[in-house]
Amino acid sequence: MKILLNSVPVEAPVGLDGLTLKKSRHPRYWGWLYRKLGFVPGMGNVTFSDPYAVRTLRDAFDRDKLGAETSFQIVDDKGQLLYDAYVDYATFGFKPGEVTCSFRDEKSVTELETSLATVFSIEPTQSISMAGQPLSSDATYTLNSVAVVSRVSSGSFLHALPIRRVDEKNQAVPGELYSVTQPLALQPVYRNTTDKKVVLKLSGVVGVSVSCSLSMSASLGYRIMNGTAVVSTTPLATYALSGTVLDVTALIDAVVSVLPGQSLVLGWVEAGSSVITMAATYNSATAIALTQPIAVPTTDCYGLYANDLLKSLQLRCQPAFAFSSYFFRIGIGRGAFITNGANLRGVKKPLQTSFSDLFDSLNSIYNLALTLDDTTLRVETKEVLTKAGGTTVLTSILKVGYTVNTTFMASEVIAGYATWKGDSLTSAAETNGSRSYRTEITTYRNPLDLRSNLIAAGSLIEETRQKQFDPETSGSDKSEPYDEDLFIVTVDLYGRARATPFYNDGISPAHCLLNWSPLLTHCNRLVLETHEGSLISTGEREPLVLDEYPPLIGNLTAVVETPMSLVDYAALQDWIQFNDGEQTRSGLLMDAQWSNSDNGTVATLTIAC
Repeated sequence: MKILLNSVPVEAPVGLDGLTLKKSRHPRYWGWLYRKLGFVPGMGNVTFSDPYAVRTLRDAFDRDKLGAETSFQIVDDKGQLLYDAYVDYATFGFKPGEVTCSFRDEKSVTELETSLATVFSIEPTQSISMAGQPLSSDATYTLNSVAVVSRVSSGSFLHALPIRRVDEKNQAVPGELYSVTQPLALQPVYRNTTDKKVVLKLSGVVGVSVSCSLSMSASLGYRIMNGTAVVSTTPLATYALSGTVLDVTALIDAVVSVLPGQSLVLGWVEAGSSVITMAATYNSATAIALTQPIAVPTTDCYGLYANDLLKSLQLRCQPAFAFSSYFFRIGIGRGAFITNGANLRGVKKPLQTSFSDLFDSLNSIYNLALTLDDTTLRVETKEVLTKAGGTTVLTSILKVGYTVNTTFMASEVIAGYATWKGDSLTSAAETNGSRSYRTEITTYRNPLDLRSNLIAAGSLIEETRQKQFDPETSGSDKSEPYDEDLFIVTVDLYGRARATPFYNDGISPAHCLLNWSPLLTHCNRLVLETHEGSLISTGEREPLVLDEYPPLIGNLTAVVETPMSLVDYAALQDWIQFNDGEQTRSGLLMDAQWSNSDNGTVATLTIAC
């Protein structure tokens, strides 16, 4: 066996027989980064006394300090490379005639790990087209607290929304505006007292818990009335009602034409059958605005697609590597566009973030993994990267033991987004808030917070975008609260983002949770406990049964000791298959350690199976 420093043979260092090698799956990125760590347990280092080795190591340190790069290789008598690493100058020490050190990956790999956390400023060179919707800055109507609960007994389905004027002095539209104090009398909110047709923009949110004694279909919408006669009814949102309380969050968005003398009534406008008893309890999210329609222009927004922003950050971190991501380049994530508040409001400004922070935020949404494949940094979903790994079959087992893998046995799971609340009326209907779920893990406290720091709330995106139309908030000489914050906007294949009714329907908290389901199957089911923002549907309150999804890793951790040469250790694959004497098992390799022992060269493998 030969020992080489910078390809030059040297005497074997003291402690080499006790050299232990270790590589680990990175807890943050899921893939491998460190693969060639070498140390001596107890003493921590090997000691070189060979004159050439001492001079080479000291000269390198004197010249380049921690940036020095000295290769260390172990070659067998046949010339086969057994171990290839670099001196770790962070562990460097010396005294006359001796140098001590341990070993690490090549400099480019260790530099990468450090620089991934460095914040860089990246110029936005790409743009998307954004077509939004009007937002009401001030609600004309809010919930009338004197009429929160309404009932109808043995009567027809007549029920107006119990809402009141916020400011009686504020005359937003021509005609007369009213508060509704008697919802069962079908009081109007507006009457056209002019001699011309008035076109109104009706927008807002209705939050209500409703039930009735008969199973039936009922709609929220509006009536046009002439005196007490109904001219027309227009449903906007239809629900199946029954004796079970149904929680509804309805986004109201319509353009209404009202002729002279006609009135507008908002409320329940249509039912499938006669109602014996109906009850509706409105919540504080209820808010309605009546304004005259205002066209909101389509704008271009600068930023970078996630694939290109990650690639730009990686290039700044470590230009020695290439970047690859099928998922973000042509996969499901190809439409993920990253920008900041300044660019949303029309001011071109660099995006400031680190690779690791951006990865973490995208990981919360898509469940990602990052790995270093030779000289290519790859980002894909954990499922894709993990399943693509090869398998090493162990033919001999010295010892095996099992413990419970509690990493993803969460007692509580929080999904969604850390920032989401805007100031507009429609923010109350925002679905891209957050959700908190309890699981069936009740004897072990292990909360899992998957909230992303990217802002995906469509209402907040639109509020920020529309600031470019207001002289008080437009222009590069202004500073707005979200200018530096990163937003994610999902676009179609043509680079267009549309509010329907809000942006980012496809990355809601529910979608994020389903992306993480392969790692949460051992929680069995998730039950929604609390939420910030609106629910997409009442179905989200039902338990999400996760054991229907195939698990990515098992609920056991196996620690396996097996005879292994250095060559086989270097060739370990992602998946390990072994027979423990009872059955054949397969699992994901999480940690590997190799050393000399009384049983020869032995590897201790930690496997999630």
